[in-house]
Amino acid sequence: MGGSAHRNARPVGLITCVAAALPAGLQLIERPAQLAEPRWLAWAGCLAIVVFVVGAHDNRWSLRRSVSALAAASAAAVAASWLVPSALQGALLVVIAGILGLASMPRAGLWVTLQTLGFSVPIVRAWGVEDGLPTALGFFVFQLFALYAGVTAERERRGREMLERVNAELDGTRGLLEASVREAERLRIARDLHDVLGHHLTALALHLEVARHAPDAGRAEALAIAESTARRLLGEVRGVVGRLREDRPVPLEEEVAALRRAITRPALEIELAEALESRWSAETLEAVLRALQEIVTNAVRHAEATTLHIVVDDEDGDLVLSARDDGRGFDVDAVPVSGLGLQLMHERVGRLGGSVALDSRPGDGLRVTIRLPRLTPALTSLTADGSGTAS
Repeated sequence: MGGSAHRNARPVGLITCVAAALPAGLQLIERPAQLAEPRWLAWAGCLAIVVFVVGAHDNRWSLRRSVSALAAASAAAVAASWLVPSALQGALLVVIAGILGLASMPRAGLWVTLQTLGFSVPIVRAWGVEDGLPTALGFFVFQLFALYAGVTAERERRGREMLERVNAELDGTRGLLEASVREAERLRIARDLHDVLGHHLTALALHLEVARHAPDAGRAEALAIAESTARRLLGEVRGVVGRLREDRPVPLEEEVAALRRAITRPALEIELAEALESRWSAETLEAVLRALQEIVTNAVRHAEATTLHIVVDDEDGDLVLSARDDGRGFDVDAVPVSGLGLQLMHERVGRLGGSVALDSRPGDGLRVTIRLPRLTPALTSLTADGSGTAS
């Protein structure tokens, strides 16, 4: 089971283990000297193994580790019923069957059958066929029910995790698409400005040159044309710049709230400094938002983390995003960071004069530090082909 369901199932399983050991425990309370007998010591050891596996088992374990731990718990539960026969100890098998949802249904069913057979022999020997066999069959039915519930919960957990990964990927794709559209719009506006300024300034310069050399009679006409050209130029520049004003401040807090609602694993701990929108440009906040979305996407898809902590704050005149997760990590020097999202994050931050630093080791999570300066590099004038020279 995953998430809150898994956290709730663990104490229930432990309480069930204690309840299953209660009859034998009452015998020890009445006769504490029995605890020194090898049979009772072995029983206590078997019970401890079951309790440890139930308490420590995690759905993030590898399949081999889970199977090994559950096999040990199952063998210990059967051995406990042989050492100290007690019908209620069949509840230990029910708890183990509930955890077996990680395995495929046919194999888990065979597992339940075998451990029930191992449990039924000492119970039948101790209580007889009439009493022991119905008890064993009853616990077999309980195990099948627990197994079905465990399989259903595991499927739901995997479906939920897959849905979260898809949501994270969609958020990242949406961010990349918005950034691409915004970049294309800015390039179009820059080209419009170049075309408008280039055409009208050239015409204005020609008419002013004519006015400078024209006789008095023609000078007024040339100046009138130059004035008209200047007015048209001003009007068209205002129109182009008006499109730039359509950019609204980036709703960083709203986007972060949406991320918190969409992502449940890993648990997001995001701290934002107050009033960032009033102190930083929309372009800088856009870069921070897209970087934040990319970091969350990578944590969901690759890190296998349970917690992701992100802080966005002012530091020494820069806007700094610090993120760390408790995922599996990787060797930064040995594994090239070539994902499209990370490349675009580096490029976007680099265009604003910022820097991106990654720090990670296998088993030690990932730390990302992004630093953006308050003053961005001046934009060069663009030609129609984007060469960066003035015309």
